Amino acid sequence: MRFDKKSVSLVLMRLVVLSIPIQLGFHFWPPWAQLLGRRIDYLSPTIYFTDCLLIIALVSWFFELYPLRRKINTFFLRKNTALMVSVCIGIAIIALNVTTSISWQVSLYRWIKLVLFGFITLYIATHQTERKQYVRMVVVGAVFSSLIAIVQFGLQHSIGGIFWFVGERFFTIDTPLIARAHVCVPFTQSCSLFLRSYGTFAHSNVLAGYLLVALFLFVTHVNQGVGIYKKRVQQIVSVGVISLFLIALGTTMSRAAIMVVSFLLLWWHIYWQEKKNHTVSTMLAILFTGGIIIGALYIVPLRFIDESVVVRQKLNTFSTHVITEHALYGVGLGNFTKILSKEKNLAFFTGIQPVHNVYLLAVSELGLVGVFGLIAAFIGIWKSIEKKMKSTHPDILVYKAAIIAVGILGMVDHYVWTLQQGQLLFFVLVGLFLSSHTRRV
Repeated sequence: MRFDKKSVSLVLMRLVVLSIPIQLGFHFWPPWAQLLGRRIDYLSPTIYFTDCLLIIALVSWFFELYPLRRKINTFFLRKNTALMVSVCIGIAIIALNVTTSISWQVSLYRWIKLVLFGFITLYIATHQTERKQYVRMVVVGAVFSSLIAIVQFGLQHSIGGIFWFVGERFFTIDTPLIARAHVCVPFTQSCSLFLRSYGTFAHSNVLAGYLLVALFLFVTHVNQGVGIYKKRVQQIVSVGVISLFLIALGTTMSRAAIMVVSFLLLWWHIYWQEKKNHTVSTMLAILFTGGIIIGALYIVPLRFIDESVVVRQKLNTFSTHVITEHALYGVGLGNFTKILSKEKNLAFFTGIQPVHNVYLLAVSELGLVGVFGLIAAFIGIWKSIEKKMKSTHPDILVYKAAIIAVGILGMVDHYVWTLQQGQLLFFVLVGLFLSSHTRRV
């Protein structure tokens, strides 16, 4: 069953994907969203601009599918008992996590948001013919974000003005807790402190992850029917876009994203080497080598005594204690900061924030029962759908690799688990992966 009819929901869902960089939203501050007398963004229930677009898109989709309710009911319910059992297991895990959490309000809100984002995946997966449109939306959003990031880096403060309405917040290099990095001139001892670009994202690392995914999708898709190496104008534009992404990525100074991009260049080098395009493969090999040697060792040096490294190590250690004490059920989705606020040595953590590792954070908040229960439910849902699908479309490897890249970044950051923009990006990627399968029947 493919729902590829042109509709209002198609336009709105494209806008949702295009609006991933926009973090414009309205925060609510109930008592349970505050810790130690301070408002905590991670706990605040927030209505974002993208939430409004998504809800309207899903409502439109519901009315579009209503005339087909009998066929949908037959496809999803009567012919697929395993699918329904898996969904029920997922619902049971959610209910258990909410009832056993430190703050059921926080967990309930976070689960509602995840279920809502899950419909993005479902929508994109069932609209295979729209796949390239969604890729274009990600690329256009990344071009917009790159331009803002480069200007911010040049100014060393936010742009301000109308950009506030797309989510840019006011900051300068002297703003407390703002992301900064020492940039050193290669082969010298000269180093200067620079503001890391945020774009319209919550943090520089989130912007870097978004640009990484956009770069990956763009470079892979420009060779599919676009004719990048057939027409000179298209080639110049494509090279310009790739250069723009790489420059903007450099202004974020995200070490993890830069390292992943460097290995991505190596992967492309091998790909073009097999295609006998030695010019492109040589250029990528040079970029890979230069990115590793200059970027990682000189321009943004990493020391294990850096505050960011020390804080991450302390948060990792604390999360292992949380997992030990709450092994079965966890502390509840979104409640890591709640239990961190009770830590006696809180001052050492430079603010209340989640552990910078998605996997430790997931086990801390869901427990072993929640993690393995959701994995079992996902496998059950996937297996029940896979029987009716085939994975012969060449794009599938692209989306697999992009998800793996995000998973690698998840080992050193938490935004795909905790922040609106990171969650949207991840669920869109999963939807693209599933849409690259085509129905057998």
